[in-house]
This record gives sequence, structure tokens and C-alpha cells, in this order.
Amino acid sequence: MKWFERNIKVGHYFYIILILVIIICFTGNLGSITAGDINGVNINGSTFTQDSTDGTITLDNNGFELLDNTYDEKIFIGITNSGGNHGGNYGVYFQRPDDSFLGGLSYYYTDLILEGKSNVSIIG
Repeated sequence: MKWFERNIKVGHYFYIILILVIIICFTGNLGSITAGDINGVNINGSTFTQDSTDGTITLDNNGFELLDNTYDEKIFIGITNSGGNHGGNYGVYFQRPDDSFLGGLSYYYTDLILEGKSNVSIIG
């Protein structure tokens, strides 16, 4: 103990405590954080959500979803499982908030698919 008292000055205590606080903060749950710019960050296993009275934007493991509260519509970009042995469809899907299908542009196995719930119109 005498070596510690002789060689560590009072100012060093501040730095030791600061280092301990930093270690504790970055190894535990940080809770809610308000931050400015965050650069050069890899974030894994998260859901990003932006809510407003007009709608919601969500990015998660399922894909990207834009929900419009005004017109009761949703756009989904991601992969849906169509069954079979060749994986799922990936594409852009137009849906109702209850996930009922309205139409989409997708790719499945070797096919590019343009589909609509009732009919498809190409206007040019």
C-alpha cells in the first residue's frame, strides 16, 4: 500500500476513476442516448424506427418498411418466402398495414415478376 501512496499522486485518482467510468459505460446498457453525428459505426441486430403522425419507417432484419397513416398504405422492401426449393422472393411490395398484398415487383428463381392484386397497368 505504501508504494501505491508514494507513486500515485492525487491527480492520478481522477484518471483512474475516469477510465473505470468509461469501461462501465461501454460495457453496460446505455439506455437512451441523445447524440449529434455518429460516424464509422457498425450496428448489429437492431431495429431502427422513425415514428410520426403521418407514418412510420422501420429498418430491421426483415427489411425496410414505410407505413403511411394518411392513406393507409405500406411499401415493403425485403425477402418474402414463396415456398419451393429456390428461396424466397425479394423485391418491392405494396401492401395494406395488415400486410394484405396489393402488388409488387420481385424476383424469384429465374423470373422477374410484376404483379397486382386485381390487374396490372403499364402506362406510357
